[in-house]
Amino acid sequence: MPSEPSTERDRVFRFGPFELSEREGELRKNGVRIKLQEQPFRVLLELVANPGKVVSREELQQKLWPVDTFVDFDVGLNNAIRKLRQALNDDADNPRYIETLAKRGYRFVAPVTEPIISSQPTGPDSSSMASDSIPNDEAPETSPGVGRYSRLAAVRKWRRWYLALAGLAAIALVIYAAVVYGPGFNKTHLATEQQVTANPREAPIVAAVVSPDGRFVAYADTAGVYIRHLETGETRPLQLPEGFDAVPTGWYPDGTHILLVAGEALYALYFLGPPRANVIPSLWKVSFLGGSPQKLMDNASGGAISPDGSRIAFLRVDAEG
Repeated sequence: MPSEPSTERDRVFRFGPFELSEREGELRKNGVRIKLQEQPFRVLLELVANPGKVVSREELQQKLWPVDTFVDFDVGLNNAIRKLRQALNDDADNPRYIETLAKRGYRFVAPVTEPIISSQPTGPDSSSMASDSIPNDEAPETSPGVGRYSRLAAVRKWRRWYLALAGLAAIALVIYAAVVYGPGFNKTHLATEQQVTANPREAPIVAAVVSPDGRFVAYADTAGVYIRHLETGETRPLQLPEGFDAVPTGWYPDGTHILLVAGEALYALYFLGPPRANVIPSLWKVSFLGGSPQKLMDNASGGAISPDGSRIAFLRVDAEG
């Protein structure tokens, strides 16, 4: 004759987004399990079972720290409370869940729903009986019960989200394939080179910068500075004062002003020839539409303009190089 299966009592407490199951020894937030060690869990269970009441440190010691243990009680309890606050995302100075009362104990201040108490068979046929009690997919997610019901609902919820995200990812891949491999896509389209200048060997290009819109290139050779229209190939010299040796180093965002580095010392550095005078380089701003260059600063080279044109990064250069 089969023996009567024994039952195991379970209390399930709910507060905020959390659910605490006594039998399963688990703390969950919105159905997701939060890792919690045994001693912090037992402290939390004791506090949640007495919401709004002060649970003294002596009570916790008597119930959770047996006399024959060799653990420092104060250190152990403080560590447990600290880990609980981390798990609950609680603040000791502004507590939402666990309030500390100095030299007295702790109080659970969040509202706690009445614990759901159920019995779980633990006899030989407990596995079959337990499986019969689990609702099928047609069961409403809001059915009352212990923690496994809410977990099942959370699993179904996450499964729906997963399927929705998978569907969106599939649609995105289809759209990407249609754009990339559609009729208008040329699979043989490769990068091509375009020769911009054809300077002779005795007049090499020493510096060149492309305008922000990609329409022009400013370049310098041993004869001067030039502006070339990349689409038409039209080239004209940049009008600079006589004896003004300079090289372009950047374009301003407006596409019409150019940053130049001028000075005999820098000119000699670029052209590998001796400077006519020991002149320290300087930065200048000039418009390729016309007008005189505007000096920005001395003792500077290698200028780079910020995207909004408000700042310039540069190198300091003295008379010794």
